[in-house]
Amino acid sequence: MLFATYKDTMNVSKFLRILVVVLYMSAMFVVSHIPGNRLVAPDFLSYDKLLHLLEYMIFGFLIAWALAIHTPGGSSVRKTGLVLIVGWGYAMLDEIHQYFVPSRSMDILDFAADAIGVILGVGLYLLIVNTWSSKISSAS
Repeated sequence: MLFATYKDTMNVSKFLRILVVVLYMSAMFVVSHIPGNRLVAPDFLSYDKLLHLLEYMIFGFLIAWALAIHTPGGSSVRKTGLVLIVGWGYAMLDEIHQYFVPSRSMDILDFAADAIGVILGVGLYLLIVNTWSSKISSAS
């Protein structure tokens, strides 16, 4: 097909956004699979809970972006709920996975930092989208 329709373009765009999320999840899994005694990090990265929070804040932002939770045509509350379920579910699976990795452990406080990070990521996404859309509508 020489010319793509608007709907085709949106489908490709949605696929690429979801692909970005899947690639990010894969990267998180790979890092999570490194045995704890083989992790090398500079001193400023020794704040474990802060790293969990930032990692999952990015994850929450990406999921919200991939699902376009701000768009009409579906309940934003339902889409936000889906983002939280996916983010928190993956965080829980990640902690369970670490239980089986040598020199790593499952930690409820890591999960708490992950869960807060997902919430902050969704909040940041909504803040950016709402600020951007209000600037566009005020310029019109």
